Amino acid sequence: MKKIALVAPYNQYNYGTVLQAYALQRKVEEQGVAAEYLQYNGIMPPPRLLRPLIWACHLYKSFLPKKHVIASNNLDDFSFFRLPEFKPFADGYKRFISKRIKESNVCYNPVSLKKCCAYDAFMTGSDQTWGRMRFNKHLPYFLDGANDDYPKLSYAPSIGTTHIPKDYLEVLKEKLSRYQALSCRELTNCKLLSNVLNREVSYVIDPSLLLTADEWNSVAESVEEIGLRKKQYILCYILGEKQCISDFAEDLGRKKTLPVYYIVTRPMYLTKENHIFATPESFISMIRDADTVITDSFHGTIFSINYNTQFYSFTKRESSESDDNDRILEVLESFQLKERYQEGKYEFVHDIDWRGINSILSEQRIKSIAYLQKTLNLI
Repeated sequence: MKKIALVAPYNQYNYGTVLQAYALQRKVEEQGVAAEYLQYNGIMPPPRLLRPLIWACHLYKSFLPKKHVIASNNLDDFSFFRLPEFKPFADGYKRFISKRIKESNVCYNPVSLKKCCAYDAFMTGSDQTWGRMRFNKHLPYFLDGANDDYPKLSYAPSIGTTHIPKDYLEVLKEKLSRYQALSCRELTNCKLLSNVLNREVSYVIDPSLLLTADEWNSVAESVEEIGLRKKQYILCYILGEKQCISDFAEDLGRKKTLPVYYIVTRPMYLTKENHIFATPESFISMIRDADTVITDSFHGTIFSINYNTQFYSFTKRESSESDDNDRILEVLESFQLKERYQEGKYEFVHDIDWRGINSILSEQRIKSIAYLQKTLNLI
């Protein structure tokens, strides 16, 4: 059986990250190709003679007083995950990854990856693997260091924004020229990269949408086990800290006479009366069984679409055209759901008629699986 190395984040404390990683691995293996995620450390190990000294330094530091972790308001600072209050959160992720995601036995570094012949191909997976924050010498997401004797493939990498600066576009042009199969999760970026590279960059859906709702049900846990009643709650899955999102959810809860529950993603949500530490498995079921989902998350949005759960989408950051905000608007437009986007208006709208939406999703899923099959045939 052919075997590929999937190269993408898969062990971070983010529901979308671990669930899309699981979905891609599952779909690749359904095509008859073995797949595992590459463990990688871009920092070279020190020379053997220095290792005892480094070990002694680490031992010394372990006896020093522990610094108190202070939660930061910076949306890109996740040091709060080390707070003791977040241990249930971290434990849930560790169990999911250990149980459901296959990873390489070897942790590769720049030298060993260049010589690696354990796989028939390397594939950059989804999440923001081609974004600027992933572009550094310690991360392998552009497959620079992978053995050139084997095909370099991609499935649904995201650049994280549709506003790509010219200097970074030049970087992408150089990096992506080494790939035998190119795809992207943003339609706008597919068109742009196709023009820049003078070759096709296929538009495909996020890996989590490759699995049907029924397939995700085989992973999901029961909401009753965590004290919720199906379709009898409003669910907030908020990655940022904009007060208007919580206010909107509470207003909707009063309108529908339903309680509002918050999945804890940041320390501020620990102060909410109805807060829950969700495992990746219970995250799926909480979206499935909510009356309405309120979210500023890309994956919160698309899991709601996949499950036909009523939802409203906000932006995580203040400016609607900065950083990663525009990814949500683009995916809503692709499903003809732009009215669910609440930036700047904050109003309740009619419930979604899912018939047309499901047809769009079914068509996109068929095309994306066909791309995946075609790409794997290059091995």
